[in-house]
Amino acid sequence: MKQYKFLSWNIQGGKKLTEITQLILNENPDFIALQEVRHYADQVDGATLLKNELAKLRKIYFVEYFQTFVSDRHQPSYGIGNALLSRLPFKSIAKKWLSNLDEYLSNEKSALYEPRGAILADVEIAGNKIVLVSTHLAYVEGFADHSFKQEQTNQLLKAMGDNEYLLGIDLNSLPDSSIFKTIQVKTTFIEHLLNQSTWTNQNPNGKYGKIGDQKRIDYIFTNLKDSSNTKFAILNASGSDHLPLLLTFNL
Repeated sequence: MKQYKFLSWNIQGGKKLTEITQLILNENPDFIALQEVRHYADQVDGATLLKNELAKLRKIYFVEYFQTFVSDRHQPSYGIGNALLSRLPFKSIAKKWLSNLDEYLSNEKSALYEPRGAILADVEIAGNKIVLVSTHLAYVEGFADHSFKQEQTNQLLKAMGDNEYLLGIDLNSLPDSSIFKTIQVKTTFIEHLLNQSTWTNQNPNGKYGKIGDQKRIDYIFTNLKDSSNTKFAILNASGSDHLPLLLTFNL
């Protein structure tokens, strides 16, 4: 058996590319799920920028990016989405909508209804087909449950099907939510750090609560058949207002 590492991180648009790159160099993951990856019109997407920085340091990854939305509330506007990086080649790639632009437009462009999507990619690990997944679900005020978000969750589970998977997700939900529990019951690995925060509000306008509010909203889920030697950690990092998560497993 061989040890592998799966890292998931909401990189807050990749504003601190140097810090993000250094964390990945330090942890040396085999697979990476990124959320809040930005794409400005005059440059490549943030995941490709990261891949290029790592390549300069002889860390070679395959990359795939799924842009789900072009922000119409920021200037300059930018695309935003999710990405996967892998040391192993992708066997196949799927980009699945969990909610779409029509729903956003028909709900007065409410942030709750921003289009959301999941990127899924098959890799072969020690002869096993494993589906890597990265996604970011809707924000509801107070991180509350909502029927629209529940439907996004249902669509995500449908897309993953019965495959063995590694899911990196900014769930925008707390561990006691029904959204969290809907996914957790499908997993084989239950982490032991659910009382630890992964996000700190750094928004000066207080949109998401008081500055410094601590919330647990980022997760790694997996249904690997053998999770007996699986280890989970929340890492300290300065590259984002979210903390990276790391799952170490053997196959």
